[in-house]
Amino acid sequence: APDIGDLLDLNDATFREIFSGSPIKRIGRNRLVRNAAIAAGNSADPRLLARLRPLCDDEDPVIAEAAAWAMADALTAAATLGVTVLMAALASFDTLAFPASLSCPSERTSGFAAAFATSAPCASTFGF
Repeated sequence: APDIGDLLDLNDATFREIFSGSPIKRIGRNRLVRNAAIAAGNSADPRLLARLRPLCDDEDPVIAEAAAWAMADALTAAATLGVTVLMAALASFDTLAFPASLSCPSERTSGFAAAFATSAPCASTFGF
């Protein structure tokens, strides 16, 4: 199967050269690149963002719209994955240990950080 990134990079001349004599040539470069952009967005592969960006300025508005959607979808998926990984990492901590040189986080922070810190063992637990 062709690489999605390579399909995103196709210009009209290259498309015609590669797909000459193929049934794919009937759909044309614009539809193929639009479909590749949608596949890139669905893949949520952040490595494709750099290849999608130039397509946001494509002269075909359908390709430009698909590329913008794909970038937004891929960025949303990456952010969601990042939050999920962070939450999983935080959930794996049974305790938080701080070096002796630091005071309990609740003694030096406020807001969310302080609320989070109060659920973790602090200076008094470790005799800091």
